[in-house]
Amino acid sequence: MKVTSKDAARLIAIMIVSKILFSDINIFVKHSGTAAYIEAAVSAVASIAVFLVISFFYRKIGCPDIFDSLEFSFGKVLKSIIGTLLLILSIVYTALVLKLYTDAIITIAYPNSHSFYVMAFIVITMLFTAYNGVDTVTKFCSVCLVSMIFLLIVLYALSLKSADVSNLFPIFGGGAKSIILGAKNIYMYNEILFLFFLAGYLEKKEEAAKAGMWAIITASVVIIISVFVYTLCVPYPASKMFNMPLLQLASSTDLDVFFQRTEGIFFILWIYSSFLYLGTGFYFSLYTFKKTYSSTDFKALIPSFAVIVIFITMFFENSLTISRYYNVLSAVLAFFSFAVPLASFVTEYFKRRRKNA
Repeated sequence: MKVTSKDAARLIAIMIVSKILFSDINIFVKHSGTAAYIEAAVSAVASIAVFLVISFFYRKIGCPDIFDSLEFSFGKVLKSIIGTLLLILSIVYTALVLKLYTDAIITIAYPNSHSFYVMAFIVITMLFTAYNGVDTVTKFCSVCLVSMIFLLIVLYALSLKSADVSNLFPIFGGGAKSIILGAKNIYMYNEILFLFFLAGYLEKKEEAAKAGMWAIITASVVIIISVFVYTLCVPYPASKMFNMPLLQLASSTDLDVFFQRTEGIFFILWIYSSFLYLGTGFYFSLYTFKKTYSSTDFKALIPSFAVIVIFITMFFENSLTISRYYNVLSAVLAFFSFAVPLASFVTEYFKRRRKNA
């Protein structure tokens, strides 16, 4: 299985962009109010800066798979510990996102359906990706990314009817401090970690860093514009009250006879991203198991992993519980996405220098 750097970049970009369908952009609104879009820009700059440092050392050591780098840098024992923690985190996070998607689809389109059937439909797509490999997903990413961005443009264009420039004032919202502290929200770009999983599959490993930068920049532009349009159309403090900001944006659109509301666009985006995000995330959980425990074939474990994911969803009973765990897991995953690769690549770089000295 080989993946082009362009397809890898598109896949990572789609996974990052998909998070604006959750409550993620609402975090910026809660922190900075009317300056939410400025905080989103600060977060993007912080993510790019950290990734530039990571990619510098990544290229210097020959663009290895993250697990191979962990073993070289810290040894097999510590690699197994970090891999196990990441495996547990990724499985729980996948279960949480599965619950998020399921509840949202039921709320938006199928209020009378049992959650089991909706969840089972999504799980089937996860199993399909796991059995066929991530290259199956990447082949469709070019079309998918363009489609998602097009649908978002349509949604935002229709929403601008309710835009009010006064919603952007005061310009600095909650103050410069809250904007600057927005740098800590780099968790929006956690999925960049998957780029280092794909290193072994890339046709040209040396283009991995370039692909990652393209993915972050593309996703950050979409996120900043999304936050800006939401802030422009939904007045603060009402804007911080909604769990799914873009759904609120779609629901508030009213274009008289031809279009009344645009939840349909949001629903299409939700379906689109659920298949891509959960299928890819589930596959990388299996890949984590394979690399952590040196498994030659993880396909036999796919049904067991799927059952575990479904079982974990039962612990997320209501939106409050989901929101609390989502924020915590996102913060922890940010550590694995940025701090762990940075520490591993820097350590490997200096160990190789001492070895060659």
